[in-house]
Amino acid sequence: MDAAIEPLVARFLTRGGKVFVVPQYSIPSDNPNQEWACPDFVALDFGKREIVVVEVSTGANPSLIGRKIQNRQKQWFDRLRAKLLEDHVADETWPIRYLGFVRRANLDTLRRKFSGADDVAFHAIEDATFDYLYWSDRAESGLPR
Repeated sequence: MDAAIEPLVARFLTRGGKVFVVPQYSIPSDNPNQEWACPDFVALDFGKREIVVVEVSTGANPSLIGRKIQNRQKQWFDRLRAKLLEDHVADETWPIRYLGFVRRANLDTLRRKFSGADDVAFHAIEDATFDYLYWSDRAESGLPR
């Protein structure tokens, strides 16, 4: 089901024209023939000058994505920053953060679990996939925080 939802989330992310997304961005490992991680999207928010790792999780169990988020520095951030610096895509002043699209039923649980992490945010899949209700808010305020 995530594959059917991801194009709708991509449309939500790029609403307003200041965010560029790359789906299934391959973060390389130390071995050039292997992949370290592959988040659903890497978003470059040119309006806010930040890098956003985006995951779409339609699963009922929020603890599965929670483990990856707990290790976000090693899971995504460190290697992603190195790759983007190497490719001259963004510089070291661009912060990296995580944005998870999850079921509305899991939103409060995950927000509580990561309440002290200023580099982690969640948004309800339902609000992103039916964004016509909120498209002007999204376009004006940037990616969810």
